[in-house]
Amino acid sequence: MKKLKKVLSFLVSTPLHPQWLLLREEEKHFKAIEHSANGLVLDIGCSEQKLRRYLPKKCQYVGLDYPKTADQMYETKPTVYGDAQKLAFADNTFDTVSFLEVLEHLPNPQAAIQECYRVLKNDGKLFFSIPFLYPIHDAPFDFQRLTIYGLRELFNTNKFKIIEENSTGNPLMTAMLLTNIALVKTVLKAIEKRHLAVIIILLLPVLIPFLNMIGFLAEKLGPQDNFMVHGYTMQLIK
Repeated sequence: MKKLKKVLSFLVSTPLHPQWLLLREEEKHFKAIEHSANGLVLDIGCSEQKLRRYLPKKCQYVGLDYPKTADQMYETKPTVYGDAQKLAFADNTFDTVSFLEVLEHLPNPQAAIQECYRVLKNDGKLFFSIPFLYPIHDAPFDFQRLTIYGLRELFNTNKFKIIEENSTGNPLMTAMLLTNIALVKTVLKAIEKRHLAVIIILLLPVLIPFLNMIGFLAEKLGPQDNFMVHGYTMQLIK
């Protein structure tokens, strides 16, 4: 998947990118955080620190990432290295915590949510997202997927109050996203193995934007049906 990102990064904002549908949803979530974040912000699993560009100037930013993920997988430099399951910050330190696309990579999600609660100030906000129907990524650090019911139970058990939750993608949109990812992954594997399936590469410039447009129209015009979503976003308060 890292190889895929490098090859296709210049197409990221166009329907020619296989994950265009997903990246549009990510942009929406960042903008929602932009209007609600305040004070001292902890961005857990910050990677390239995309969130920082959206925060109001009044916010102070701390980006945290795991050493192996930052140094070996993404070659990024966080503000501080750390483990989301054992944060090296005092109780009631942060006004806002961002925990985006991270929980699936942790063997002990319960501990991570407890830590988010501990380091937040009273009435502090937690912004959260997680994939659901999405391929294995950042292996071997990919441990679970949770339904919305599992997420509610996890947060309620740890005393968070859910103030907003959204599912991302209806069935057809999710199917188009996964098909595009599968097509590109097949081509990359075929190149690696010198397999005949590499011929699919000739069809990608037509198939990818076509499937993206079907997914886009399905999102805009089709009914929302949460039985087959590609992810969840939530806003919570301590």
